[in-house]
Amino acid sequence: VELTTPPPVKQPITLVLALPRPKMLRRILSAAVELGVEQIHVIHSYRVEKSFWQSPYLRDDAIASTILSALEQSVDTKAPQLEWHVPLNLSHKTGCQHWRKRGPELGSLIIDLI
Repeated sequence: VELTTPPPVKQPITLVLALPRPKMLRRILSAAVELGVEQIHVIHSYRVEKSFWQSPYLRDDAIASTILSALEQSVDTKAPQLEWHVPLNLSHKTGCQHWRKRGPELGSLIIDLI
């Protein structure tokens, strides 16, 4: 495959969203990628169910598949930067003051799939 045109320019938009229900996350990610969002941050909030973080929809391969199909739909080759912000302690008593990055960088994950 030889690409002759550069990928579409990403919009200078950063999307920050609390983790929704996992099925909705798939739809939101697809829409955001298709619209050319540059960065996506998924965070935990006190209203997010703890069990959502263990969903199979959040596995690296499922997320990569969702993003790859959205890239195909939008005729794009450049994935957005995706960061997972999960508090070290998911307890509601301590709040969400400590964050860590979860999972590999999406760019390398997409390359591994292709």
